[in-house]
Amino acid sequence: MGVSWKLALNYLKNNKKRTFIVAICILISTVLITTILLLIDSYREYMINSERARGNWEVRI
Repeated sequence: MGVSWKLALNYLKNNKKRTFIVAICILISTVLITTILLLIDSYREYMINSERARGNWEVRI
């Protein structure tokens, strides 16, 4: 475990630019996936509330 950890740290130190770009890409993709899931959930809540406002919501849901 110690040897592989040293090799990984050595690789990260030697390829700082690539490591930084990969970290930024992972962060951006996580934010995009979270945003899409939040938008879907918000739209679902909006549809449920609009059906409840009409009055006959038990049949549609």
